[in-house]
Amino acid sequence: MIERFNFYDVFGFFIPASLLLLILWLPFGVLSRALPPADLSSTIVVVIVSYLAGHFLQAWANRAYPLAEQGRYPSSRMLDRDDRRLAAKRDELVRLMQSEFGINVEPVDSSEPERIRADDRRDVAFLLARQRLIARQRVGYAEQFEGLYTMMRGIMAASTIGAVYLFGWIAHVPVSVPVDAAALVLVVVVWFTAMGLRLDDAGLSSPDRRTQEAIRARVVIACILAVAGFGGWLLAEFWPPNGNARIILLAAVIGASALAIQSAGSYHHYSIEFVKAVYRSFLELKRGS
Repeated sequence: MIERFNFYDVFGFFIPASLLLLILWLPFGVLSRALPPADLSSTIVVVIVSYLAGHFLQAWANRAYPLAEQGRYPSSRMLDRDDRRLAAKRDELVRLMQSEFGINVEPVDSSEPERIRADDRRDVAFLLARQRLIARQRVGYAEQFEGLYTMMRGIMAASTIGAVYLFGWIAHVPVSVPVDAAALVLVVVVWFTAMGLRLDDAGLSSPDRRTQEAIRARVVIACILAVAGFGGWLLAEFWPPNGNARIILLAAVIGASALAIQSAGSYHHYSIEFVKAVYRSFLELKRGS
């Protein structure tokens, strides 16, 4: 874990949350035809709010866009015999994990339970290799990829939430809304979302934990997007957009959706490069020792 404020905090927290705040402000800027305030006090407030909001955004993004695909992390998939991303280094790395950490990352049979246990051992071996690099101060290159994939995940989350929020403004039709009831719905949805973010799966077995994580992720995604869309719709009840504003906001929805799609590809690419960088740096560390 990075202990001080550095590029990871900027990439992972500040930039994605700043993008989200900009999207949240956009309808008000379009309706008032004004730019965001640029005075020092406003800037300080935005920086603080962005940094704090970035932690929440990444917590949600981690649920919505996990590194694991079908329950398996890239660090586990790369050690499969039929995966060629590590090429000839794969067998050397498997032997090194056994000699350095006493961990056999190969499944002992072809059964599904053993594959899951092997993945758990691979996850532990990967974390131990990364900790070894951190202790020897050799993890800088990998950390750059970690910061990049975290930023892309945050941008993907901010763009997705922002697109749904702006669509809520566009979809608004004038109706009489009981504000108290609307506020109560938002509070309930936010509460369920918070519970989904903080529940602990430590007592569950690996298959059960992964199943629970997948179910909870869907619930959290639905809750956040419901808050975003309904929040935009509710705000438009008090600040209804005109025809020109709707066109601008529709263009912003399209732009945010395109950014989310592009960020998804970059997120996948950098997450793979991060794992490869850790494994390669670990091999180079042992070869040089």
